[in-house]
Amino acid sequence: MGKKTLLLTVLLATMLPKAKADVDPNFYIYLCFGQSNMEGNATPETVDKTNVPERFQMLACVNFNSTSPKRTMGKWYKAVPPIVRDGTGLGMADWFGRTMVQQLPGKKIGVVDVAVGGTSIRGFMQDEVAAYIASMNPSSEGWLINYFKAYDNDPYKRLVDMAKIAQKDGIIKGILLHQGCTDNTMQDWPQKVKKIYDQLIADLNLNATEVPLFVGELASQAAGGSCWAHNAIIDKVPNVIPNSYVISSTGCPQKGDGLHFTAAGYRTMGRRYAVAALSAMGITPPYFSFYETDFIPNSKSTYTEKTRTITAKEGGTVSWTYANGADWSKNKYLVVKLKQPQTAKAEIMICNMPNNSIAYWEAIGEGTTIVIDLQTAKYKGTKLDPAKVSKMSFRAKQAGTIVFDDVFLSNDESYAVYTDINEVNSSGNLFKAPLYSLDGRLVQPDALKPGFYIQAGKKTVIR
Repeated sequence: MGKKTLLLTVLLATMLPKAKADVDPNFYIYLCFGQSNMEGNATPETVDKTNVPERFQMLACVNFNSTSPKRTMGKWYKAVPPIVRDGTGLGMADWFGRTMVQQLPGKKIGVVDVAVGGTSIRGFMQDEVAAYIASMNPSSEGWLINYFKAYDNDPYKRLVDMAKIAQKDGIIKGILLHQGCTDNTMQDWPQKVKKIYDQLIADLNLNATEVPLFVGELASQAAGGSCWAHNAIIDKVPNVIPNSYVISSTGCPQKGDGLHFTAAGYRTMGRRYAVAALSAMGITPPYFSFYETDFIPNSKSTYTEKTRTITAKEGGTVSWTYANGADWSKNKYLVVKLKQPQTAKAEIMICNMPNNSIAYWEAIGEGTTIVIDLQTAKYKGTKLDPAKVSKMSFRAKQAGTIVFDDVFLSNDESYAVYTDINEVNSSGNLFKAPLYSLDGRLVQPDALKPGFYIQAGKKTVIR
């Protein structure tokens, strides 16, 4: 072996392991494609643009020239909306990514999102896209023609090209799709989706058993959706793609045009995509937090985003009503953590469908952690049915301030210790049984410190 050959061999031996090491196994990549609901059609609100985790990244699939700061195609950025291209809004991927990083500590989530508002599924089929674009009327569909130009008239190729860049940094874990309004009731739509999915798997050298497809329903009939009939066709996708999941749109509001979801609807859909992605990995989310915008303040309240503060007007009642998003039936506990200081009593109200039977819990004191066991909770003898929760509200029954540190659903059994503290009397209001130190001394509620106590004859933990 000559000196030059030996040197080249040594260089390759040192370079190849380094290239492999550059791929972060904790960086999970999700490819996203579809039409306007995947592109993002709602105007992002303050909560959508603030506190975006650094661990949630987007790969720019076009150059962003008017977004501040500007973005360059093929580079990673923190996923502050818009994440698809200039002029788009909040979409399916935004709160998908935010939920994923919340549920996967230590992992990074990256989305590669190529979407074309108004396109047929044909726009992502390489053997049909050219004819599809050629069939468009420049005078009435010039806007759509321009959307395709942003991807050099081949969105599929752009998605693959960007995905290959992403594969240098992380591992592709799944594919998100939301499309169908343009193809409403197209009977062979699932087969066309399968063709694209199979081609992605082949072109990116992926294993179909390890890279599921997540496909979302369109706005439902109950919500006033114009293309709700296509949902029955979307629901057939698992029949042709075994490793696929359908994301329900039930309860998600649309913005009034029958096609696009509201910002709240996108948040809910995004979280549902995330729950499906976690389930595909065998993870039942142990911690499902309710975000600020899940709670809608009424006219008698004020709201401070960063501290989640409810301020009661003098003698008034305020409420935050939960507006869809989590599967209560898959979680055992509702956990409410309150910050100091608080000058009003926080009351939690949970309603069951169809008769809106109500269960109340009342929190008293500062820094309180309240845990409700959803499997055993009752109100006036009526058992709460987690599968039928229709509404959750918080309210202050007197003037003052209540500061919520966090509100979430959980399956973590460590929260069981808290349920020993909370007893519901016949009127439904929570009260605390007397607490005693381990040496038998009565402890006043305002003097509680973390540690072990005796309550109702049981040892319990205050954290």
